[in-house]
Amino acid sequence: MNGRLTTGILLALTLLATGCDLLSDDLSDCPTDEGVTCRIYFSFAGGNASDIDPQDVKHLSLYVFDRNGYYVTYIPDEDPRLDTDDYCITLTLDDDDEYMFVAWGNVSPDYGYTLDDPADGAVEMWNVRLDDTEAEHLLYGCMQPSAETRALTQDYVIELYQNSYNIELTTEGFPDPEDDYTLELTNSFGGYSFLNEIILSEANTYLTPCERDEAGQPRAVARTHGLEAGTNTTVALTKGAAAERLFEDDLVSLISEANRQGAAIDFRLVHNFTIHLKYDPATLEVEVSINGWNITHEYHELG
Repeated sequence: MNGRLTTGILLALTLLATGCDLLSDDLSDCPTDEGVTCRIYFSFAGGNASDIDPQDVKHLSLYVFDRNGYYVTYIPDEDPRLDTDDYCITLTLDDDDEYMFVAWGNVSPDYGYTLDDPADGAVEMWNVRLDDTEAEHLLYGCMQPSAETRALTQDYVIELYQNSYNIELTTEGFPDPEDDYTLELTNSFGGYSFLNEIILSEANTYLTPCERDEAGQPRAVARTHGLEAGTNTTVALTKGAAAERLFEDDLVSLISEANRQGAAIDFRLVHNFTIHLKYDPATLEVEVSINGWNITHEYHELG
């Protein structure tokens, strides 16, 4: 199961068993037929150590499932203000059931993702699929909190994880500056389940034409998903209409090598990766670094 899954703790809104004294003059904390008001707040995994930008969340969806994992309700917000401490989604639920909250950031066709929801299926059958290689960032949070309380208003905090990454390719010393260069990213990512498990698909290759930096060297920025141990995302630099391959390697392996050298890159906290390729015309090899860490024993022959 995905390591980023929040630990499951069941939310028991069993307020009818709170032991309220119905003869008491003050019944403000006792359950009523109107149910329980839940205020759902949001935080980002890693807090200040994370590089998640709250303004990247353009759309927020909160899904509620019952104790058996079946759909209860859905609340969308087209203008989430996750950069403020007092932002929350408020909803009222029956006080005699248990619930599971699932939050998604930017799951909308407008932002490159499609919700695959079965008509009568449990939460395990719900999925989010990638539709657009230029999709916005994708964020996920899940909470199954456990709390028996007499309060009619209950506050919870869902921790959001970012499942998408920016890949910036920079280069140095490459010949033939007039040629067209392309950044290729290839993986089998198809989407995520509502339990935040990766859904595999057939291998897809995403092409991003390189621009030129101030020195006239190829440079490109692309987005990818599903970076975690045990997955494969091939990054390649090609040249010309024939797509001559100048460099190719597995991105997760490069990050793992950087970690072995002390980089301590955590996929939950780091979502921006800069891959720098330095070409040595004397040896016809390419030296690789990622986020400033040289992959010292890895050199690639150009072409």
